[in-house]
Amino acid sequence: RLPETIAESPSNVEFAQRVVSMLLQTLPRVDTAAVLQLRDQDPSSSNQIQTLCWDSRQSDKNRFQPSRTMVRESLQRQESLIHIWNQDEEQSERANQYTHSGRFDWAFCVPITEEASWGWCLYVSGDLDCEFLPIVESQEELREELRFAELLARFIGAPHSREVVFTKN
Repeated sequence: RLPETIAESPSNVEFAQRVVSMLLQTLPRVDTAAVLQLRDQDPSSSNQIQTLCWDSRQSDKNRFQPSRTMVRESLQRQESLIHIWNQDEEQSERANQYTHSGRFDWAFCVPITEEASWGWCLYVSGDLDCEFLPIVESQEELREELRFAELLARFIGAPHSREVVFTKN
């Protein structure tokens, strides 16, 4: 459905809404999905990260608070990052590396790496103990979700979509 999503989206925001919906429909362990955009080409700058769209499976949607450090690092390194907070002793050193939103136990960020879409990324997160989602016990269990999001990001950033969707701020 992605080619029709690209072709039928008249704006970046509507496109982001459709991508978020696709992520939630396709990835059963994901509680919250978002499309984010860094407002400045310099990922280390203090400029805000713009949330183009986000949605959650939970009806009591709390305010969405992605780890800005994770987003900036993912965009700066141009690679996907995945993190599970407070998983075990080994990660205790890294626990403060990325901001922990109180309601989520894990997240990953996938940059869209093509030049025309620089600064865009897919951000998904979930809860380890959520009663209505499949249980996640390790980063390895999130690999399939991460691979799908990476494939989606590559397709979004492909040359055919540049003229259709993305605008730079």
